[in-house]
Amino acid sequence: MDTPLFSADQSNIPVDQDAFQRYPFAKGVANTIQNIHVEDSFVLGIYGRWGEGKSTVLHFVMEELKNQENHLVVEFNPWIFADEGSFMSGLLSLLAEELEVKVRGKEVAKALQDYAGIIGGVGKTFGIGSQNAVANVGEKVGEFHLKRLKRKIGEALISSKKKLVIIIDDIDRLPSSQIHEVFRLVKAVADFKNTRYVLSFDDDVVARALDEIYSEKGHSYLEKVVQLPLPLPKIRQVDLLNFFKQKAYSILQANSIDPETQKGGCFFRTLDTQFSVWLETPRSAVRFANTLSFSLPLVKDEINIQDLLLIETIKILFPDLYAFLRKYALALTKRTAKNLLAFGMDEDSNPSQPLAAFLSDLPEQRKTLYQALIHELFPISDPLGMTDTYLDNLWQGLYQQKRIGSDNYVERYFTYSLSQSELSDVEFNAVIQDLIHEDHSNPKQTPRIVEVDSQAFFFKLQVLFSQYSETEIFQIAEKLSNIQGYYDNPEKDLWKPEVLDVFTNIMIEALWKTPEENRQELGLLLFQTLQPIVVAFRLLDRFEDTSYSRQIIKPDGLLALRQTLTIRAERELIPTEVVQVFPSRLFIQYLALLKENDSGAYLENIMSLLQQDSRFLKRFFYTFQAQITSTAHSKSYPAPLSKAGFDNLSKYVDIKAFGSLIWKHWGDLSDHKPTDRHDPQTEEVLIRTFQRFWKDLPQEL
Repeated sequence: MDTPLFSADQSNIPVDQDAFQRYPFAKGVANTIQNIHVEDSFVLGIYGRWGEGKSTVLHFVMEELKNQENHLVVEFNPWIFADEGSFMSGLLSLLAEELEVKVRGKEVAKALQDYAGIIGGVGKTFGIGSQNAVANVGEKVGEFHLKRLKRKIGEALISSKKKLVIIIDDIDRLPSSQIHEVFRLVKAVADFKNTRYVLSFDDDVVARALDEIYSEKGHSYLEKVVQLPLPLPKIRQVDLLNFFKQKAYSILQANSIDPETQKGGCFFRTLDTQFSVWLETPRSAVRFANTLSFSLPLVKDEINIQDLLLIETIKILFPDLYAFLRKYALALTKRTAKNLLAFGMDEDSNPSQPLAAFLSDLPEQRKTLYQALIHELFPISDPLGMTDTYLDNLWQGLYQQKRIGSDNYVERYFTYSLSQSELSDVEFNAVIQDLIHEDHSNPKQTPRIVEVDSQAFFFKLQVLFSQYSETEIFQIAEKLSNIQGYYDNPEKDLWKPEVLDVFTNIMIEALWKTPEENRQELGLLLFQTLQPIVVAFRLLDRFEDTSYSRQIIKPDGLLALRQTLTIRAERELIPTEVVQVFPSRLFIQYLALLKENDSGAYLENIMSLLQQDSRFLKRFFYTFQAQITSTAHSKSYPAPLSKAGFDNLSKYVDIKAFGSLIWKHWGDLSDHKPTDRHDPQTEEVLIRTFQRFWKDLPQEL
């Protein structure tokens, strides 16, 4: 049988689903009613807060009494009547109907109808909520007639040998004036012989309502009306905790999530250690189950299950904390969260220090709990003492686990959806499985990767790459090496500027995660097939960088990769085109490969191209100009041509002939004088510097 996703706040539960031992208590109440032998009206009060199970107790009481021949149980709901006079006459009319049908007491039914008519008429005459309605009955129709009707009703009930049990629930939910009238009804209007009232309410709420009328003596008034107050037995904390857990288990199972895989997570740990003392009524568990039943199916594959359970519990138990997190959660995912919170998120933020202000007004116990919950959900929000490396690893872990503390996932926990720019985890996983398992050699079979945003895909893959097995990593890298061929316009649809760096990092990670004995094989495969070829040059540049902490390819293997890339570069690339698309560092690396392979042929070819194409000459020349990066503005600026730069250029050209070409195209600028020492690195300044170095060359060159 399917587990119901949503639970109504129902009281008519079977005894075998009584999680809080309400049935034994209710049975005791029913036995007590049966053992009250006085003829006068008797009032029992079932006291308890909202959600503690008062209605369930009443249900069990009625079930126990319904088969008792000498008891007639009538359930009365004052909510359905518009005013006090209406529900007074309504109760009397209901009693008349029940007695006429079930006791065949036409005489007592007639007396009740007459009595109801009098009460209803008085209510209309003296106004709704009249404090003196009952007192004015005597003035209207004669006190003797009223008493005679009540006596007649009581005698009929006694002679019928029936005890009338009237159940009235949810009195504490009525307006104050109607609460008062219910007790007047019970005490002075319908206090018939052989009548037992079972009233259910929160005595503190009702007493406060009566305080308005009886000068802060509401509890004293209750003591006069209710002869037997019966507070609900306290629910054991362990029973509440288990009930809450069972609700969570049921919703998880209904969404095809094995609870056993979740029991060791932060939600159940926090439930045991932090939340248990804050669980007060079963109703909170029912409300939690209902909100989880709504949210979980919407995002279960896009979030961390434990965090969703936790934030949905906070929504029910601590609505003030939930409201705060809903507004400031994104700030709490940033390393600069403290600064963001200190100065406020926007102009409407009030107070200016939201977190401190929010916590400052809380009792110490609640403040401590809230701080612990914020730290559990948003560990990156308090980076004090954390190194950059630790923070990087923490951020990566939050992302990999789809935690609410990740700035990439946090909004999903409050919107239950993804923005149009986000890549769904379901979609991402489908692309990965397609790359691993499908054969894309058939040109008619389009891989799923072309259907998603390349930047979002590669960013996610870079963070999640370590989660895949060695075999999967090899397969993914192999398929991605040919990815460019699947796009009609790869430069536009695939190779956005931000993507190449990420893609290169993915290939590096693929090699690093591959066992050392298989690394060379994958490296050769990538250098033979990687598209665009600039990625292979990026890899080679990284492998040869002595400052890089990881030696991915050993020196002998690196030589084989250089040779493979050289052969491919000579076959696929033309220098005049490469200089336009390769970064300067990689273009120089490309020249180095060509020169290594055949120095003489390289020099002859490159000088010929420089002589024939002035645009190539200019771009080639600029390649050897260094760049200075401004830390203040995060921008790069041309630097003066240094002697080291001039010497590096000399490795790749016939420097005498190259200088002559520069002279031919720009003339002699060696005496060009800058306006001041801060003169920008213009073309003239660059050529002047070059020509001065060039003039100083030994004549024998």
